[in-house]
Amino acid sequence: MNGKVSIIGGGHVGMSAAFVMLLKNTVRELVLFDRDTDKMKGEQLEFEHSLTFLG
Repeated sequence: MNGKVSIIGGGHVGMSAAFVMLLKNTVRELVLFDRDTDKMKGEQLEFEHSLTFLG
């Protein structure tokens, strides 16, 4: 597991990259930035719910 990764932009590419990193457990900390804070909050909740099922 590596260190901290920051992804700027919550579009399809950024969210796909974030999901793969979480799925493969390759990062210790993941930070997501986007101008649309409500969208990022929603994405955060989706990741939290997904990780519950992924382990």
